[in-house]
Amino acid sequence: MRKLNKVDVWAVSQTFADVLRSWMTEDEWNSMLKQNRIYASTNPNVCASHEYCDSNMALLDAVKQAGLGEVCEGNWGDDPERVDFLNDVWDHAKIHHLTAGR
Repeated sequence: MRKLNKVDVWAVSQTFADVLRSWMTEDEWNSMLKQNRIYASTNPNVCASHEYCDSNMALLDAVKQAGLGEVCEGNWGDDPERVDFLNDVWDHAKIHHLTAGR
């Protein structure tokens, strides 16, 4: 697997947001954005997307769409670099794509 970088994080986080948006109705999407704005100050480790779909599967789909499917192959949970990458994607997406008013 090649070395992952910030550009990968940014690209996959945008794709992740696009996948989530395609899986939700407009009302669900807007509710999630508003709830995430509240979570940003009260519980920043939580993302409301889980209330509307399996956002872990959306993240996996986004990684594959970005051509980085190898990130999630095998025992990826045992590889700190891959876990950190996925966490960075999630965090970047929450801050920049999944919160109302951003």
